[in-house]
Parts: sequence; C-alpha cells; structure tokens
Amino acid sequence: MATFILADNQDLTRYGFVYIIDHFFPNHSIVRTEDRIELEDELKKADESIVLVDPELFDIDTLEDLEVLASRYIHSQWILVSNDFDDTTIRNMSARQEVSILLKESGKEEIRSAIKCALKQDRFICHQITNRLLSMQISSDSELLTPTEVEVLRLIAQGKSVKEIASIRFSSSHTIVSHKKNIFRKIGVNSVHEATRYALKSGLVDIDYYI
Repeated sequence: MATFILADNQDLTRYGFVYIIDHFFPNHSIVRTEDRIELEDELKKADESIVLVDPELFDIDTLEDLEVLASRYIHSQWILVSNDFDDTTIRNMSARQEVSILLKESGKEEIRSAIKCALKQDRFICHQITNRLLSMQISSDSELLTPTEVEVLRLIAQGKSVKEIASIRFSSSHTIVSHKKNIFRKIGVNSVHEATRYALKSGLVDIDYYI
C-alpha cells in the first residue's frame, strides 16, 4: 500500500486530491505536510510513497532542490502539479522516470491516470505539457537551420517549386536542391508533405495561408 504525501499549501488543491484519492484509491493512506522538513520526515517513514507537490507553493526553493529530493528518496514517485512550470523544469523533470507532470487545470481523468501510473512506478505527462515538449523540440530543431534554410523551408511549405524558389532567391536550382537536402536531413523528414507539416507546427507558415 502506497502513502500519498500532499505537499501543496493551496487548500483547494489539497481537498481536490483528497477527494480523488479517497474516491478512486481508497486503500491508500494520505499524509499532509506543511514544509520540507515534514515532507522529508514522511519520505523517511514510507518505503513507497507518492508525493503530490506544487514546487511554487511549497517549501522547495529551486529546481535543483526538487531533483535532490527525487534522487535521495529513490523509491518514491513524484507528481508535480502547477500552472507555473517553466521550460527548464519541464525539460529536466519530464526526463525523470519517477516524475509525472500535471497542470492544476488538468481534468479528473488525467489526474486519475497520473496516480495510476505513479502506483505502477510509471511516468505520466498531461497532454498540454506534452504539447509544450513537442513545441520545444521543434523550436530546438529549427535553431539548427540557417536563416537561408529557414526561408527556403518556408517557401517549400508555401508550395513553391525548386525553380520558383531559385528565382525568388536569385540562386541556381542546384543551390536550392542542396538547401532542400540539408533541410530535410536536419529536421528528419523525407518529403515535401512532411516538411510542410513541420513548418506549420513550428510556426514558419501560418495556417491561414492555406485557407
């Protein structure tokens, strides 16, 4: 039987989790903590615990502090719940198998799924955070492209042919073909259709262009 440790000083969130746990996971105990000292005391007592924590509204000052706690109590699972996650926190924490991530606006089904995953020592990332991770990956990949390659990709996504792009860019068709090959290799696509979809997702082309 796992112990749920509530490490969130927002009453509404606490009561919400208590209701969900009591209603859907009644065979597990719930402990409330007020600060980091109480949290560590409870972590020491419970071999298997699931910590429900909002780092912004609890006695955890930095991302590094949270990582230290997660590394120190290796048998515990962590469900981070906040509406103030920055990109660094999302990147670092989503890579940890023992950490799940929810937004406070996440629905009941996502909360239940996160708890179920934690009980099985699996990770759960809510769909909105998953979308942010995808956007960050696309942005990171786009940074690999040179300004010229970004412009060529934009023109490809607009349906321009190699000849048309060469004319717009005052370049030879051979040069544009070389750019196209490099772009496809860098962003990991094999067709104009995939490149266009990539450009749409990364915001290089507005969907209104196709309407």
